[in-house]
Amino acid sequence: MAGFWCAPVLLILAGTGVVLAFPWASRVFYVAAGTPQPPVARSAGTNAERPSGPSTRAGNAAVPDYRSLDAAWSTATAQLRTWQTIAMRIPERADGPVSFTITDAAHWNRVARSQLVVSGATGTVLRWEPYSDITRGQRWRGWARFAHTGELGGLAGQVLAGLASAGAALLVWTGMSLAARRLVNARSTERRVVFAAARTAEHGHH
Repeated sequence: MAGFWCAPVLLILAGTGVVLAFPWASRVFYVAAGTPQPPVARSAGTNAERPSGPSTRAGNAAVPDYRSLDAAWSTATAQLRTWQTIAMRIPERADGPVSFTITDAAHWNRVARSQLVVSGATGTVLRWEPYSDITRGQRWRGWARFAHTGELGGLAGQVLAGLASAGAALLVWTGMSLAARRLVNARSTERRVVFAAARTAEHGHH
């Protein structure tokens, strides 16, 4: 019963997981969408200017000071006024670019995320990729990413994905239990057959 009800959700989780895990599956995904696969993104801060202000050092890695991060954050909030959530990735180098993932509150799609890269040295925009400009293949892959975790359906989708995963764990446990029981029963049957054969041979000698 658990396998029957969990099968549709597990099929979605497994299929999207294959797309995310294997490059060949991702290429097939883009071909099905009818759009070319984007090249591997390179660091946007290769030619970035070094900051003239002070920086904070943690070990051997220098990170931007708070003033440069504040400037980058202000640029991100001004880039999309209707933003709902903003995730900022702090660079490892003091002159590295600051990356932002921004969700738009005005968009119907909860996984509509735009990408922004800001110079950590000057606070200027190095790359802006709004969700409306990405290709169909990139959108489909974004849906696959959040369908794999259940986030595509919000809290209800995540709960459903969690229950299906628990059902899969139950199937693994019951399958191993049945296999072990059958192995024990098969050995017991083999012992009984050998014992019966020995008793028959003994009676035959008598």
